[in-house]
Amino acid sequence: MLVDPARGDRIVPEGFEDLHVEGEEYFYVQVKSRQEPAGDFSVREVARVLGEMWSKQSVRLREGHPDGSLVLVLERPVRGC
Repeated sequence: MLVDPARGDRIVPEGFEDLHVEGEEYFYVQVKSRQEPAGDFSVREVARVLGEMWSKQSVRLREGHPDGSLVLVLERPVRGC
């Protein structure tokens, strides 16, 4: 995912997700971080976040917003993966 302001791309913080990118393509980005003592993400936690992102995407599409790629950025690894 590259953002090129010359192409008209723009990054919107705290838009539909933690940020989204508007341009020739749309990206809806959710960023998850956690402190060291909390450890790695579990598969269940990641599945929950992905489910929430998919639900938000469904609402956006019903409301007529552009379709786009869902991107999940994790600061720490997923346990067991």
